[in-house]
Order: sequence, then C-alpha cells, then structure tokens
Amino acid sequence: TIVFWSKTENKFSERDIALVEQLGAQISGAVAIAVQHSELRRSINERVIFNQISKSATQTVSIRDFFESISDHLSTLIQYERLEVISLDSDIKTDRIEFVHGTPVSGLIEGSAMPRLFRDVIAPTWADRFNAIYGVTSKMPVALANQYKQAGLESWMCVPIHLNEQLYGYLFLHSRGTEGFDHFSVELFGRILSYINPAIEHILATVNSERRTKHNMVLGEIGAEI
Repeated sequence: TIVFWSKTENKFSERDIALVEQLGAQISGAVAIAVQHSELRRSINERVIFNQISKSATQTVSIRDFFESISDHLSTLIQYERLEVISLDSDIKTDRIEFVHGTPVSGLIEGSAMPRLFRDVIAPTWADRFNAIYGVTSKMPVALANQYKQAGLESWMCVPIHLNEQLYGYLFLHSRGTEGFDHFSVELFGRILSYINPAIEHILATVNSERRTKHNMVLGEIGAEI
C-alpha cells in the first residue's frame, strides 16, 4: 500500500487520484514481474542443485563422499551452519553419526554412537513420516541441547531417510538462528529428500554389486586352484 499525505485539506484533485491509480497499477505490475523472476531464479537454482545431487550419486562410492560433494550445494538452497547424516544400527537401538559438515560440536563427531537420539524424545512417530520436522535446540534432550547450544546452534530441522521403504536414518540441519527454519524450509527440504533417497539407493546398490562381484571372483579363483 502506498499512502500520500498532505497538510492541506482537500489537497488532491480527481486528476491526482487518477495519476496515483496509474502509478499503483504500474508498480503492481513491476512487483508481480519481480516476484515471477525471483520464483523463476529459485526454481532454476533448485533444478541445478537437484541435477548435481543426481550427478554426485553416479560419481561417488560411499554415502559419506556423496554428502561431502553436495553439502555446499545444499547451503545455497537452505542456509544452515551444520549438517549431520545419522544412520540407525541394524538392531535399531542406537544411532550413529555417519557424516558431519559445518560447525563442530564437542562430542558429536563422525562415528559417534548415540542411544535413540531423537526417536523416543522429540518425535516418537517421526520414523513413519516422510516429511521434515523442525524445532528449537532448547526442546532437545538436555544433554544434547547443551552440546548444540554451546556451539551456538539454536534450531534444527530433520527429515527421515527411507531406502526401499525401510528406515535408513535421518538428515539434520542446524542453524544459529532461533527461527532458522520455517514451513518453506520444510517443503524445500522434502523436495531435496526426493532426490537424495534415490541417490543413496543407487550408491548402496553399486557398493553391493561390487562386493558381490569381488566375492564371486574370489570364489572363482579358489575353484580354479582346486
């Protein structure tokens, strides 16, 4: 809204009102075009990043290398200070930090094992959801909240990673802002996940295929010697 004020009573004439209406129409059109251009740039940027995610899946041979290659690209879409990839052990009783990018947190490094990190405390049903959730660090379990807050991280966003309809783990982003993430971030994070899941499946399938190939080669060599 644009408002014109005058100290003189009845200052504005019909002509003035008509000119203001024309100005408003022109400004509205310019704003609409600017919004369209902004949305177009954002859409193009998303597609570039999504293509990079898919490309990285064909060029890396481990989940850690994959996230290492895309971490900086993700930060151009969603601003964050720390990214964590956490997997579930096969017994589903512990979690393990597979990859960390960004702000270091004391005691939470790659390879760290943690008992049921958030699954039973913050969001008991999160594992059944495919969409992201977000919150503030102060609502985390006290011990973890203190570790993240000491590093200056005040909010987080998380999305579960499902592979072949099985829960693999989850991807966390942390921010220094108390309102670092919002509904737009959640929606975008969900779209990102739709590219990350197939990428991880491809990497694991490639690794398993290479492992089987090597195993069969060893068996063939043993058979030849016998």
